[in-house]
Amino acid sequence: MLKQSALLLLASLFMGLALSESTLQILFKINPGFIIKKRAGGNHPADLVRASNTLDYELTPDFTGRDVNPQGDFDVAVQINQYGFRDFDRGYDPNAFHIMAIGDSIMYGEGVELEQSFLALVEKRIQETFNPAVQIIKAGVPGYSEKQAVDLLESRYDLFKPEIVILGVTPPESWRNVTGYRNEQGFVVDSRLDKQYFRFEDRLFASNSPNRILAYIETWTEAHFLLPTFIRQRRKFLAEKFSRKGEGIAIPPEESQMSFDELEPIFKQLDRFIDLGKMLGFTPVILLKGYSEADGKTISDYAANKGIPALDLAPLFKVGGGKVLYAFPHDGHWNASTHRLVAEILYNFLVTQKMSPPS
Repeated sequence: MLKQSALLLLASLFMGLALSESTLQILFKINPGFIIKKRAGGNHPADLVRASNTLDYELTPDFTGRDVNPQGDFDVAVQINQYGFRDFDRGYDPNAFHIMAIGDSIMYGEGVELEQSFLALVEKRIQETFNPAVQIIKAGVPGYSEKQAVDLLESRYDLFKPEIVILGVTPPESWRNVTGYRNEQGFVVDSRLDKQYFRFEDRLFASNSPNRILAYIETWTEAHFLLPTFIRQRRKFLAEKFSRKGEGIAIPPEESQMSFDELEPIFKQLDRFIDLGKMLGFTPVILLKGYSEADGKTISDYAANKGIPALDLAPLFKVGGGKVLYAFPHDGHWNASTHRLVAEILYNFLVTQKMSPPS
């Protein structure tokens, strides 16, 4: 009798789980945003990046796919050209005036179509204004630190021999120069996270469990069923709701300033970048993409002492209370309108600094 009751309980539990999963699958088909699947690797498709002999990782040449934000912020095409850059599929004219732009996902143009990215817009403006043969080599790679960007410049410089190189710098993420991002089974992941990764078809899942078998079971379940994800998200929602109860209106914190020691990894790479410019004969330019005016001034002053032009975008992003208005609702990358603003600012900066190409 006890055995029959246990079997009946197990059968009821199984049927309840199956019914819950079936219901979630139907709701998910009606509204895919109903459940955000837990996955690693950010917004990028599988195999966008690959291992490299000279770099920590690189974009896969001739790759096509889509960058998709799981919360619906964007769904854009990604096409990597033969050189391993998210750039137009074209040959590079050795006689043309070349500007090379290196850096992270902002320089890569994550979240917008290639033609909407600020580098593509600046290139178009320069071609229309000065010289149609000018080419901007768009060499941004998601997750790259300043160190990795300069590594890429060293390894690819001889292919293009650019006259100007623009290095995108993100002060708040100076740590990436010490412990940055890496390639994990074709995806970009944070090296600081102590996780185990498993790839199921074209998606990467991560587990905090130190046990390999338990981690596999957890990620396999997350990959193939919606119920575990739904339970986890509801639990997180309730925890956040109750933790906020009675807190009142949040007051934006004052802008914090990073110390010289915290910024030191960036200064080290800026010195290396400047030395490369002297050795190879290109003009180095620094594009500051952080939101802190204090940090931007520190780095701008450092660059000025070295005789290097630096464009700080922090004032563009500052409004009352230090709120950032120019990113996507759920994702920290720039939206299309911000790319247009930055394109205008960068174009004017190049002209006023007398770095515009010859007519």
